[in-house]
Amino acid sequence: MNILFAVLASSLITAGCATSTESGASGGMPEVAPMHRETIDRLLQSSREGDFVYQVLEDYWVTDEELQEGMDRFHECVDALGMEGFFEINGSTVGVGMSDADRTKLLANVSDEDKMQEESDGHDRVAECGESTGAITVAMVHGAIRSNPEGLSRNDAVRRCLAESGHEELANATDDEIEKLGAGAHTDSSLTSCLVNPTYGGTNEE
Repeated sequence: MNILFAVLASSLITAGCATSTESGASGGMPEVAPMHRETIDRLLQSSREGDFVYQVLEDYWVTDEELQEGMDRFHECVDALGMEGFFEINGSTVGVGMSDADRTKLLANVSDEDKMQEESDGHDRVAECGESTGAITVAMVHGAIRSNPEGLSRNDAVRRCLAESGHEELANATDDEIEKLGAGAHTDSSLTSCLVNPTYGGTNEE
């Protein structure tokens, strides 16, 4: 199975500060943490003026309406393939791929020996819709600036998540200790969640 899980660059959760209100002091968009802004700068530089991603990010914010437009673009692209796909957001992590219905339809008349490759190709086609429409980029920025408005470093975000999840004994873990934790296998789901996506901000699936 080749489901695409995209995680925005770690600079999206790097030090800085930001407001969490829906409008800034001047009545415009909120100010984002400096490193979020630097990441958006890089995304703007790699986009063409007039493209969907550029139009969304040029004010250094992603509204809920812009997020929805991105997901609508994704579904329009997938619909054109005769598929429905799924688009799942967990904080700044985005997962896209075929739906169960897509998989059943795609593999209905495929031989067992070809099913793995056919399924992989199907997920790739759906993932390409997420990338080419800009939906993944827009969703990751939308999640990052909300789930980590302060712009915490990844390890600081892990420490805060651990403290808030009942793992106070790990709240002061060193960077090396966090790296070792991340390299191991854990049965505690809350511990795993903090290590995988420390700025988790909820789940949004369409």
